[in-house]
Amino acid sequence: MIKYILLPALLVFNLYALSPTSVGVLTKIIQTVEYKAVETENWGNAKLGSVVYDGDEVRTGSRSLALLKFLDNSLIRVRENSVVTIYGSKEDSRLNKNTFIEKGRVGFEITDQGDDEFKFTTPTGVASIRGTKGFFNVQLDGAMLIFVKEGVVEIESLLGTKASGSVGAGKLAKINTSGDLVIEEASEEYENQFQAMEKETVKKIRIKLNNDEEFLLEYLD
Repeated sequence: MIKYILLPALLVFNLYALSPTSVGVLTKIIQTVEYKAVETENWGNAKLGSVVYDGDEVRTGSRSLALLKFLDNSLIRVRENSVVTIYGSKEDSRLNKNTFIEKGRVGFEITDQGDDEFKFTTPTGVASIRGTKGFFNVQLDGAMLIFVKEGVVEIESLLGTKASGSVGAGKLAKINTSGDLVIEEASEEYENQFQAMEKETVKKIRIKLNNDEEFLLEYLD
């Protein structure tokens, strides 16, 4: 009788322990945004309000945008033609987060992390962030650039000599496919790119067919 009672309880515990970690929510979708859950192989259309779990992927098409808000109120803007994978692991009361940017441009506003950890990883580098604003640009070959608007980001190359350094406000860092790290003052061009990265303006076009059927097309300006 005792075994009969304990077995279901143990089973429930194991199912809970194996359940995926929720990391954030998709709070804005513009134009073509696709989503792939970690346990599936196929991409599908992303839905507003979808919960993003550890290992899930998001990709955007032309003139598209996905806004992901994390549980700590940090947010990232996945701009057009980008692919990212979201990771999150719980350790006691901590939620450690890591966004892998395969390619594209991603803007970020990260809250003060306290004891938590927030990282961005690319094919060529990794950045540790505590509470900053800025953006990444990752090329098809994996070369990356990060511009920091506020705060400080610790960055390290994953290739070559694995150079590391601190990127402060108003600076940018570049890591090429050989692992070379360069940190320099950012020009006004990158400030303008950051301002453009934060825009979420949507243009709408109404299309009327010969049969009088109408469509409303929305896209990112």
